[in-house]
Amino acid sequence: VGVELASGTLGAQLTALRDANECRVWLGHCDDGAGFAQPDHTAEGRFLATGLSDEEARWDCLFKQLTKARAEQTQIVIFPELTVTPTVRARLQKHLKKSAWKDLILVAAGSFHEAEAAGSTVWRNRAQLLNRRGVPVLTHDKLRRFGPSANGSEAIAEANAVTLLASDFGVISLAICKDFNDIADSGFAPMWRLFGLDMLLVPAMGDTKSVSAHRRAAKDLWTATHGITIVANQEPPGESVCAGFVRAGQEVDGKGGGKLIVIPLRDRDKSGT
Repeated sequence: VGVELASGTLGAQLTALRDANECRVWLGHCDDGAGFAQPDHTAEGRFLATGLSDEEARWDCLFKQLTKARAEQTQIVIFPELTVTPTVRARLQKHLKKSAWKDLILVAAGSFHEAEAAGSTVWRNRAQLLNRRGVPVLTHDKLRRFGPSANGSEAIAEANAVTLLASDFGVISLAICKDFNDIADSGFAPMWRLFGLDMLLVPAMGDTKSVSAHRRAAKDLWTATHGITIVANQEPPGESVCAGFVRAGQEVDGKGGGKLIVIPLRDRDKSGT
């Protein structure tokens, strides 16, 4: 477990959020028709997403949502699992660097499969948490791959590390899908509670059953620590839309996704870390 301290502008923003009555969250969703580049399975039949069929359409989808989110004075933006390739993420970072979006605090830039390092044959499902200028604050590699399933097993190496962002608001972290909702694994659900989390951002990709498991885990986290859970879910190809939710006391459903959700903070314990 690693700990990063929020400092500078980010630290000041999170201190202000601690004392605020609400937090404005944009729950992202991608309905641009861009699928995974083919082939999306290894020779052994394991699922590996190395790209998208139309990265320009994906960036256009994200850009339109960012524009709407900015108009809504959004403070936190989150996109789902396996929706933001490293190339699209770089465009997102460049956009944020020059946007001067003063309300924005954090962006959970989805996730995607990427090589652990240049030239490596080890693949990770990687997510990054960016500040308002597009600079990475946290990097998280998925702890628990999916499968076996109709899509096979995920062809990634499972990570064994978590990083926490400590601030006056409290403790914030990232999880990717099964890192959070795999409550059958006795190691993970209690782990998030033991960290005393105040906010967990979860890019996810799953069906209705998967999102139901997220809901149970989020309810448990709120009961244990009053930790806010924000899940942005992208449905697998061919599944009905189930775009995630926010749990902050009461649950607010994301419905079709690509929308603003206002989280009340009045009932939080504002003692911070």
